[in-house]
Amino acid sequence: MCYMLCYMFLIKATPLTNIPRPNPQEMSFFSARKLNIGSLVEIKMRNKKYPAIVLECDTIKHKKSIIRSSTFALKPIEYSIIDEPVLFSYQIELAKWISQYYWTSFGLVLKKFIPKYLLKNPDKFTIGNRVTDSEKVEQTLYLYPMKYIGNRVTDYEIDITSKLGLKKEFDLFNEIRNGNISEVKGTKSALFAPYINLKKIIIYEELDQSHLSWDQKPHYSAVSVAKKLAELTGAKIENHCSIPSLFSWKKNISFHSANRVRSENNKNNKTKIIDLINLPYGDIFIRETIDILNKSFKENKKVLLYINRRGYSRLVVCKDCGFMPQCKNCSVTLTYHKKFELPYLLCHYCLYKTETPKICDKCGYHNLGLFGFGTQQVEQKIKEIMPFVKVVRLDSDVKKDLEEQILDINNADFTITTSIIFKFKNLEFDCVIALAPDLELNFPDYNAFLYTFFNLWRLKNFAKNDFAIQTYDKENIIYNAILKNDYKLFYENELKERKALNYPPFTEMIKLTFSHKNEVSAINEAKVLNKKLEYIKNKKGLNTKIFDFMPALIYKLKGKFRYEIIIKIGSRDVKKYLLEFIPFDWEVDILE
Repeated sequence: MCYMLCYMFLIKATPLTNIPRPNPQEMSFFSARKLNIGSLVEIKMRNKKYPAIVLECDTIKHKKSIIRSSTFALKPIEYSIIDEPVLFSYQIELAKWISQYYWTSFGLVLKKFIPKYLLKNPDKFTIGNRVTDSEKVEQTLYLYPMKYIGNRVTDYEIDITSKLGLKKEFDLFNEIRNGNISEVKGTKSALFAPYINLKKIIIYEELDQSHLSWDQKPHYSAVSVAKKLAELTGAKIENHCSIPSLFSWKKNISFHSANRVRSENNKNNKTKIIDLINLPYGDIFIRETIDILNKSFKENKKVLLYINRRGYSRLVVCKDCGFMPQCKNCSVTLTYHKKFELPYLLCHYCLYKTETPKICDKCGYHNLGLFGFGTQQVEQKIKEIMPFVKVVRLDSDVKKDLEEQILDINNADFTITTSIIFKFKNLEFDCVIALAPDLELNFPDYNAFLYTFFNLWRLKNFAKNDFAIQTYDKENIIYNAILKNDYKLFYENELKERKALNYPPFTEMIKLTFSHKNEVSAINEAKVLNKKLEYIKNKKGLNTKIFDFMPALIYKLKGKFRYEIIIKIGSRDVKKYLLEFIPFDWEVDILE
């Protein structure tokens, strides 16, 4: 029996499924033969079979003490699906880092590195001709925040996005792995391609929120992952952006202008801040703005009107009692929309849709009015005051592909849009007007000023001649910096305030969120964890600040009540230690 054990192998593997933290992410098995690190095997867990990635392989005779002290019996590897390494060693290390840094399932992260087509068709896996280091093609990754229109440099460039077909993704990954592709252009998904000789990563618009994987698990920042990928592969990082992130600017990291033409526009255009203090209630445009629009049309100039809110009106309000119709699933007011002139109310979070009420549900009176405006109302207002103007509206409610939308822009006099406009490259407008940026400033998020400034800076780059901002707060540092074409002025002020409040980039922050269909259960769970973390902090004397639990900004989302705990971390060791005590049913977000 001892002789046989000497020739058995102890295997560490992670199944490609969600194992919530703080549960162990790696599992031990035995195998009658040696397995390659990074190969794909099948394991059994809770009487169910899963594909898994081999992380370690050693003879059992070297691990006898571990086996003797184990409290459970080792299970065998069911069988090897693909004997050759499916993942490179640096990919496994990157997956470990993502899993640990963002405190998310290691198996879910590993799964992102393996094309779904391969999991369904493992017999299709092939390894190309092995080449020496001197023969390996040098590879460059161009990391974009979103799929741009009009950014193609060559006809043969490679696009990798989350919308890529399964077979196409698999074929591309094979070509990259075998060194047949030197340049890869893509979004977040391109980070998980199997580069054989990655030499450079060029990051575009690092501040763009599309780099954040906030709407799917695992949550991560593509920019942070790209920097770790560069560290593991020895690749160089180049930063191409309109303006750098606060972290890059603070660290004095150099950057390249994302668009030279736009940079020239930024220098040459005329910027104007339009005071809305005398704007009549319910109006969208003040007289000065209407004059700019009329003058632009007479001179045959193209105009871009920006309002980062789709729909017709922000909400419906009863003028007698102040009641506002709410979503039945989320703690948000419903947005008033129109389609073919038929009104309806829509929740922008769960997409709950209902008819517009004729009377107030609370007081029963008919005195209902609309408050705020979105792209639909701007479009209607333009058509009322300037019926002879060709207008196009671009937002997520417009169901056209991006190429069709470019044709619409080229044929229109005025383009009305949301932040979707940033998907288009190399567009120019004679005049750009930001209608209501104050709305974005009022969002209760420490990044609200930074993202508003970033969007306005990019908008200004679209303007060939004139850039105007309508605002009730013309003395705001954001508008002052835009007016002076000086992003450093804003950054110095923003960093000063963040340092005083100990916000990123001066500290790391973690947001813990618990969701439950029962409101009392959500409150009790948040209360228990908050006390537990405070006790651990005080007992160990941890350098951290734990804020009291509170309702999330959107207290109810898709039928579940949500509570949050914010933690300001003093060091990485403290972060790792504290996170071990977070129950698996809490969502962890690293705020960067």
